[in-house]
Parts: sequence; C-alpha cells; structure tokens
Amino acid sequence: MTGVVLALDQGTSSTRCFVVGPELDVRAVASRPVTSSFPRPGWVEQDPEEIVQGAVESIREAVDRAGVAWSEVLGIGIDNQTETFVVWERDTGRPVYPAIVWQCRRTAEACGRLREQGHEPYIRERTGLELDPSFSATKLAWVLENVAGARTAADAGRLAFGDVASWLIWRLSAGAAHVTEPSNASRSMLMGLEDLAWDDRLLALFGIPRSLLPEIIPTGSLFADTSADVLGASVPVAGALGDQQAALFGQQCWAPGEAKVTLGTGAFIWANAGPRPPMPPKGILGTCAWQLDSDVAYAFEGFIPVAGAAVSWLVEVGVIADPPKSVSLVAGLAEAETEDVWFVPALAGLGAPTWDPFAKGTILGITRGTSRAQLVAAALDGVAHQVVDAVEAMEPGIEGGFRTLRVDGGMARNDWLLQRLADLVGRSVERPVNPEATGIGAASVAGLTLGLWSSRDDLRDRWILDRRFEPGMPPKTRDRLRQRWAGAVEQARSWG
Repeated sequence: MTGVVLALDQGTSSTRCFVVGPELDVRAVASRPVTSSFPRPGWVEQDPEEIVQGAVESIREAVDRAGVAWSEVLGIGIDNQTETFVVWERDTGRPVYPAIVWQCRRTAEACGRLREQGHEPYIRERTGLELDPSFSATKLAWVLENVAGARTAADAGRLAFGDVASWLIWRLSAGAAHVTEPSNASRSMLMGLEDLAWDDRLLALFGIPRSLLPEIIPTGSLFADTSADVLGASVPVAGALGDQQAALFGQQCWAPGEAKVTLGTGAFIWANAGPRPPMPPKGILGTCAWQLDSDVAYAFEGFIPVAGAAVSWLVEVGVIADPPKSVSLVAGLAEAETEDVWFVPALAGLGAPTWDPFAKGTILGITRGTSRAQLVAAALDGVAHQVVDAVEAMEPGIEGGFRTLRVDGGMARNDWLLQRLADLVGRSVERPVNPEATGIGAASVAGLTLGLWSSRDDLRDRWILDRRFEPGMPPKTRDRLRQRWAGAVEQARSWG
C-alpha cells in the first residue's frame, strides 16, 4: 500500500502533526504552542478550544508542507497528554470548564482524605495506579461539584468527559463519536486493568455517572472519520493512545523488559510488562500500554512530574537567558559537575517512587561563587537521579530485569544528560536517529490499522540507532552521588 499517515502529537506544551511515509520517514512537521494557565498555586489549566484549533492548523500545515494531496492521506493516529481531560456539553460541544492538566495538584488533599478512609488498596489493585491527583478521577469529581450546574447536567446525561484524544476525536468528527481506548482510560483511575472496562465501584466512589464516560474500544480502531467541514477533508482516525504508550510503541519495546525513557516536560520511564495485568512494585504504576485486536500489552511506569520543565523554569527566572548563553552553559557543564550543588526539581511535587505531592523544589549547596553553569548542571543531574530512582524501584517487578533502555523526547538531544544517566543507572542508554518516538508510535499504530504495514516485522528495521551511551563512572563515585541525592530528596520532602 502507498500513501502517508498523519501523527497528531498533542502534548502539554505543543500540538504537532507529523506526515509519515511507508519507511517511517517524516515528510513534514508543523506545530502550534499550547498555553497553560496557573489560576492558583498548584493549579494547571488549558483552553480546550486552543487545543482543537492548534490540532486543525498543524494538520493542515503539515499536509501542505509535505506536498501531498488529501487523497494520499490514509488516516490519522493521535497520541495525547494523558490524564489531562475535558468536560463538554453534548448538544453544543462547548467545554464547561478549562481542560485540567495532568500536572494540576488541586485535589491533593482530597486524595489524602480518600487514603485515610482506606480506599487506596482497592484503587491500587484495580487500576495499578497510586492515589494521586495526577490522575483524572478526583479532578473530574471536583468539576462536578464545583462548576455551576455540572452535577445536574451530568446526572441528566447532558455532559461528556474525555481525555484529550477523546475530545479531539469528538471535535474533528463534528460530534460523531464519543470514544476512548484502554491506554488512556487506564489513566483515569476509573478503569479496571483486568477487564479494560469502567469499574462501577470506582464510579460510585467518585460520584461519576456512567453516561458521562466514552466507550472504550481497542487502541488500533477506526474511531471516526474527520468532518470535511472541520478539517477540510474526511479521513479516518485509525489509532489513538496516550503519549507515553505511543513512545513505548514507537521505540519498539514490544517484549517484556524492553524499556524507554521519554525526557520531555516530565520524565516517563516505561517498561513492557507483558500480556497480563502486572502487580507493580511499590511506588511504580501498572497500566495498559495498548490493545491491538486481541493483543493487549501492559506496562510499568515511573512518572516524574518535572524534567524539561525544570529547564523551562531556569529560562523563566533568567538563569538561562537566551540561546547563545544556553550553548555556553552547556559547554561548561563538564567542569561544573564536580561541584557539590544539588537541585531537586520537585516543582510539582515528587513522582515515582516517592509520590509526595507536597515536596518542594530545593536547591542545596550554593555559595557566593556558584555559577549559572553549576545550577544548570544541578538541574540536569536532578532529572537523571529521578530517572534512576524510578528504574531501581521498577526493576524488581521485571523478570530478568531490563533488556533495553532507550531514550526519546526533547531533552534526549543533550549528550551530557544521557551520559550522566548511563553513568548513574549503570547500563547502556540508546538514542535513535529520530527521537520523536511519540509521533512515530502514533503513526505506527494507525498505519498497522490501515494496512500501510502488514505487521510489526515491517517496522523493525526502521528503528535506527544514533548513539549508545555506555556507563563509565566508578562504582564508588556512583554510590556516593546516589547517597547525596537521597539526602537532598529528604530535604525537599521535609520542607514540603
């Protein structure tokens, strides 16, 4: 089969569209920024209409840049920022409240109350998740209780809830389909991993009417056709999955023990856990990776709220002022790394394996002589240490341990960070030629659904290694740094 597929990569900070050919070659890319707002400390919101507009504009621009006709576009695969959600009116399609972003911590206290009431064991057993405000359920309950008229309208069946992929499918199809799939549904804290279905006990616990929820269908499905009135053409949406699940698929981690680290706004350590719902180790999440026909894959996740966001914060406060200075700062990192400056980037709490939403970002060891390069090195070092924390917690749950550790995302372009990660984790780290694994994963799922590729074997040779980073740090040095890091984390937690 000839033609191209579109990968709509809807992330926390941008919406991008990739035009992907039969060789997994990216013909063109277009993007639009996504604006986050912070109405209160710990709250993070986005405009659902901006997300839709950015999706439509990036799709149209990418197709135009690639110079392909719409008749050559076989379909669209969507990957999205998981846990972020929208609630909208079924009749009008109007959102009743801004999209609440996965980073939002507004229900941290509500999670604490549920934990005190003894609900955490059932949630953990049924969903594989921690009782944490990152996931949608407590914040969806907040919308129903705090937005005027929302509870009444939801109980009457007039509202719809959906992850961002579900919201985009609804809008791109002009309301023809209210659907989601298991990888996204598993992040709502409302779906059971065993049967991939909404759980009545959890719906009752959070006060969520079933009529509010989308239908769950397989990850590789013909979800709906886009409306020509909305997009300018009618093409099938042929795959959807969460962005990290897409990255796991795009990195071709298709066998148990194969793992990837996505270094983006946050850091996401995912390992294929096999075809049965896993019992995740303490502090690690169990989740659905994808459902392709009868093939269901599960995964372990170590989730870190702040990775690239720490670098963004350094830009916002002026430590990194502009691109030329950024280059000079990176050049100075090798010298700066010997300094005993520590940055725990808990700017939105700590994720796996600690799960402390009240921890605070902490910088330790600064003196009058501390340089900007040392602060940048400490921030990147903090990201690497958090990844290693998650890997060490996750590995006991993987029979035979990790088989591969691949990296992708914007921060994967930083050689210093990847070498530091290899040194601290004590194993090789592989970076592909194309680090945009989320878009490649979404395109791969859609192309398999549409028959552009007959099987995964058609895709295997199209993953190409760019560089392998080998560990070179002496074990004693590594152990000393890991102990110092553990002490810095305790400081961040005690301050919170």
